[in-house]
Amino acid sequence: MRTVRVLATIGQLLPVGLAAALSTVPVTVLLVIMMSPRRRTAAVPFALGCLVGTLLVVLAASVAAQFLPEPRQRQGKEVAAALELVLGSALVLFGIRTWRHRHRSGDDLQLPSWAGSAIDNLSALRAFGLGVIIELRPKSALLACVVSLQVHAARRADPGALAVVVIYVLIATSTVTLPVLATMISPKRMEPRLAAAADTVAGEGQLISAIVLLMIGGVVIGSALQDLG
Repeated sequence: MRTVRVLATIGQLLPVGLAAALSTVPVTVLLVIMMSPRRRTAAVPFALGCLVGTLLVVLAASVAAQFLPEPRQRQGKEVAAALELVLGSALVLFGIRTWRHRHRSGDDLQLPSWAGSAIDNLSALRAFGLGVIIELRPKSALLACVVSLQVHAARRADPGALAVVVIYVLIATSTVTLPVLATMISPKRMEPRLAAAADTVAGEGQLISAIVLLMIGGVVIGSALQDLG
């Protein structure tokens, strides 16, 4: 029975993990690093930083969720649903903002100004710190809060919750960790794939991210309204 609940929770978290994985900021920074002379020094520490940063945000949100009322109680269910409604609305707003500010097809990869300056002289330690900081963005925090609420609603203090969090972190960072791992195994094969990925992210990355955010936000809002009904 416990295994079924854990698997059901993982199924609910897959779309949220996908939304995090398709975030353009960490992917763009990774691609810039991977196509720069700093790749051997910075790529692995950056990927590890993204893993650690995502894990820290999700754990912090999960700890905060433990202070919510017991989800089996009516009050606890209503509080969790209200929070989901707020989070879903925020994700929709992020999606609309991303849609409106998306780059035109054919543009070069564009980094946030703070990330661009950090990459100029990127050591292994700075790359790790950059990975952690990138995962502390508001969008990452919102998705982590959605994860924490779903885990909390599934079963409070269940040992399987830790496995759910770990699986979410692996999915959310897969678009960073897997390219780094693949490049370490076969750098020559990955060179054209990295260039193609850079073109896709530059042209359509923000559009894809906006659509995913709008869809996930709508699902979260729908779930909240169902619980409040």
